[in-house]
Amino acid sequence: MGRTIRVMVLATVLLAALPAGAMAAGGTGAAATVQAGPAVVADFNGDGIDDLVVGVPGEDIGATTNAGAVNVIYGSESGLPDGPRQQLTQALAEPGDGFGTAVATGDFNDDILTDLAVGVPGENVGGIADAGAVEIFYGSGGVIGLPAVGDQLLRQGAGGMAGVAEAGDRFGAALATGLVNNGDGAELAIGAPGEDVGVLGGAGAVSLVDGAAGGLLGGSNLLITESNPEPGDGFGAAVAIGDLSGGGDPAQPDDLAVGIPGENVGTATDAGAVNVLDSADDGSGLLPSAVQDQYFQGNNGVPGASESGDLFGSALAAGLFGSGGVDLAVGVPGENVGAAADAGAVVVLAGPTTHQLLTQGGATTIGSLPGATEAGDQFGSALGAADFDDNNADNLVVGVPGENLGAVADAGAVLSLCGFDGQFEGCADGVLTQGNPEAGDRFGAALTPGNFDGNEFPDLAVGAPGETVAGKAGAGAADARDGEDGGLPADPDAPLYFQGSAGVPGTAEAGDRFAAALSA
Repeated sequence: MGRTIRVMVLATVLLAALPAGAMAAGGTGAAATVQAGPAVVADFNGDGIDDLVVGVPGEDIGATTNAGAVNVIYGSESGLPDGPRQQLTQALAEPGDGFGTAVATGDFNDDILTDLAVGVPGENVGGIADAGAVEIFYGSGGVIGLPAVGDQLLRQGAGGMAGVAEAGDRFGAALATGLVNNGDGAELAIGAPGEDVGVLGGAGAVSLVDGAAGGLLGGSNLLITESNPEPGDGFGAAVAIGDLSGGGDPAQPDDLAVGIPGENVGTATDAGAVNVLDSADDGSGLLPSAVQDQYFQGNNGVPGASESGDLFGSALAAGLFGSGGVDLAVGVPGENVGAAADAGAVVVLAGPTTHQLLTQGGATTIGSLPGATEAGDQFGSALGAADFDDNNADNLVVGVPGENLGAVADAGAVLSLCGFDGQFEGCADGVLTQGNPEAGDRFGAALTPGNFDGNEFPDLAVGAPGETVAGKAGAGAADARDGEDGGLPADPDAPLYFQGSAGVPGTAEAGDRFAAALSA
């Protein structure tokens, strides 16, 4: 495969097999309408068009502070402006739950309709503070495709889930979905970056839960840790699932990538690393003996140097970049570029000889990137991949939430990168910003591609969780860019969504952080 590897180590894995029907299944509905264009991956109501999920982890529910909520903005043939809206909350909301810190979508019960996983990393399990949980909502065929109350709550050590709920695990802090095996439904990867491994506090873990005809936990699940865990590694702070073994064959099962931003490399503390676990070619999924290939800067062709505070692996995006290699983008938001502290960078692992380091304003093998490296930009804090310009290779979008626009500090921006054969340059409209940028908006802190109007071009939703709405600081907002021939438009007049606007349920309140997480 030509993969760049630091060392091949065995994953430490616990396997918990469950009987079918060990959970309460969600509703079923009519088959989805077949649509031309990009694959639809977040269709809760079966209309063949993607829906947008917006996490609001700081939402207060009555007097319950920071309980969290999720808003769903349904797609339609005319896009997000004309679709239905819905707000989801926990039945038993508690202070600090952070429901909506992470969100992910997939067909977990193999009924064609998409289901929703919501991370609740601040959930207390019994008297165990911040053990964390994940709530599952199963899609249906109605106009509003998700139930008002979750169908299933996943917690470590309960209902057959491997592991033990412990204080500070933050199970559910990161989520990803994909098809890791040839089973009946999508798999769900759940990060628990605060998990203690033995006496090693905060070493971190990832649970991989198989989908089945009955839904999640109708099959088996794995608890994965590093074979050489260290305190504070934060293994599982980011997760991604995609074709990471090269070739781009859709018939081959997906693989798992795990971010470890707290990994120490030599004497460089929190330099960060990423581990990749290949699924079995025969479709049997990840095995208890799965090998972890570890990547970090400055080793075996991975560009850059591992330095303290780089946080390599804080964000991940699997794509089909056309390199025939790993095709994984890795965010390094703490990277210093020259004298610019925390300017940030992105490392693209894209084949045996085409790994590359991307920075704002930097040269690439086929062109250059727009912008300039500045202290605190945090380029690479969020990542997304989709074929926005229809050239049969995925583009890369990079969030830069600390970007200053003129004198407006931390307004934020998104860089749109085009390319082929695993190489990138700035697209024609290479910098996306808000039409009315304000200090602290942090536009670009969350990203998700989606096909919200069902046409032949993917679209992009961008979160600005620091957005001030009617004087409410940090209420948060999101906008969506409609894809078109040639890629994503700059479109500073893109529709803006926040609670209480355009039919979105809820009221914009200080600190809600609407759009701190996005999925489609």
